[in-house]
Amino acid sequence: MTTQILRRNVFDVWFANAKESRTGALLSYILQEFGVPSLSEDSLKSLKVKIRSLSQKIEPKWLKSGRKGDGFLKTNSLWLGERLSFPDISTVSIETISHPGSSRRTGRPQKDFESCSNKTKTWRIKHILETSSQEEISMADEVQLRREGKRDSAAIVKELCDFSPRRGTTIKKKRGGVFQAQSKVVFLKTRC
Repeated sequence: MTTQILRRNVFDVWFANAKESRTGALLSYILQEFGVPSLSEDSLKSLKVKIRSLSQKIEPKWLKSGRKGDGFLKTNSLWLGERLSFPDISTVSIETISHPGSSRRTGRPQKDFESCSNKTKTWRIKHILETSSQEEISMADEVQLRREGKRDSAAIVKELCDFSPRRGTTIKKKRGGVFQAQSKVVFLKTRC
């Protein structure tokens, strides 16, 4: 079973398809190469994220070469000669061979997102940052806060993201002043 694919082969599929259908074509090609008819939802999401990321890396190189195949192949020959591995697919394939019918992952179970350190949280959301724009992320945050009934928080997120970077600094300074005033009042009440 193949566990790696040449980046050149991925580029050939990318090049042969229209921009709108590239992700689907690459997904079909990779699944066919690995001989995996279907994947679990998590593995499929992970694979699509990796495909989009790869496509986003190819696009600027393609534009830099003036959209000419020969120029692209010359300038990126070393990069195209590298092999891409897809560990999620190979893990799923091995699991289905050794334990047919089960989609369990082996190894240590994952911690909840809330109980992880900031470093781990940053690592886990890396794919979101690579595939989504700042507007999409802030809108998702705003919608989630509204869904939880936190309208004031949603309004603050909207205000921070929609206005200039200076607006965030202004809000931060005002917030600091309010907290300092509150702490002085609490301090005075405890002394009296």
